[in-house]
Amino acid sequence: MFSTLPNRLTLLRVLLVPVFLLLLFSPSPLLKLVSGAVFGIASATDYYDGYLARRMGHTSRWGRFLDPLADKILTSAAFISFGVLGIVPWWMVVVILGRDILITAIRSYAEFLDQPLKTSYSAKIKTFVQLGLQVYLLALVILAAQPGIPTVAASARRLLMSPVNWFLLLTVTLFTAWTGLSYLVSDWPTVRAVWAHLSGRRLPAPESRRP
Repeated sequence: MFSTLPNRLTLLRVLLVPVFLLLLFSPSPLLKLVSGAVFGIASATDYYDGYLARRMGHTSRWGRFLDPLADKILTSAAFISFGVLGIVPWWMVVVILGRDILITAIRSYAEFLDQPLKTSYSAKIKTFVQLGLQVYLLALVILAAQPGIPTVAASARRLLMSPVNWFLLLTVTLFTAWTGLSYLVSDWPTVRAVWAHLSGRRLPAPESRRP
């Protein structure tokens, strides 16, 4: 399963998550700074594992299953951390994580049924926007914890709790929810097939049309 380099990078992304969390919640400003580097490395593997898999011809069902799962583990850990720190309201965390977990579960099971969902353009934008938001919030958290630069730290704390920041979070949350609904609507036949398989029901065969 992890004999190829792309899959090893995917596994590395998962293993870096607890390291990122331990460093982020450390009382040391320096270790918080290192957590940003760890998050950056983990995020970079999300690009390189797919790129290398395509270039080296190592694409596989396991890789297509593990890659989005590892991505959601990393992003979920980041958003939950921001919720614990009081930066992101918990209802937003629940909406974002609920959408991502639901769609990832459907995608993974659809892959198992050999009926993969197509990644929409809006979903790709959502991933980019979420990552940008996480990097932005993480940078503010790290800067706010640096006692050696009190002016910058104070400005970072104000930005974290500003109304502008709240509206930015709301926009990303609503956009994330919209992309989830868009997935369910555009790929409804596949979603229906997944639900039927899970519930043990057979979908009715389409009626033949008379000439």
